[in-house]
Amino acid sequence: VNNNASARQEAYVEAMQQFKMTPRIVPVEDARSWDFEKFGFDEATRILKAGGFSTRTVLCANDRVAFGVLGAAFQLGLKVGHGADCDLRVAGHDDHPLSRYACPPITTVAQNYNEIGRLAIELLLERLDEKSSAKRGDARILLNAELMLRSSA
Repeated sequence: VNNNASARQEAYVEAMQQFKMTPRIVPVEDARSWDFEKFGFDEATRILKAGGFSTRTVLCANDRVAFGVLGAAFQLGLKVGHGADCDLRVAGHDDHPLSRYACPPITTVAQNYNEIGRLAIELLLERLDEKSSAKRGDARILLNAELMLRSSA
């Protein structure tokens, strides 16, 4: 329903290639819904019942999908976490406000939304300014993010 998942998948593939590792993409059903939790739950349930993921670590496109994966794992009796006694590790993206209160709390990537907003306004004003010679066009801007290590992975 938006391009975030595709952009994040591309970034994942690029990062894995930089580390000379093989990216593993899980084929999922094409769903056009904003109900990311249900999508994560349904897809994780389907995958886990069919033999599981190819690794013990699942990196979700966002924390809302990770909520669904946690729910599916719980319903199937799997323990999520980074301990030796755990069946699955789950991580997300966005540092959703409820991620720290999930069970277990979700390891995630936090974005600097203030910086994203500041840059968006700067780019908008730059494009609206007909006199500006500093137009960036479609240049890609990479911002730093913070890894929030929690109990899920």
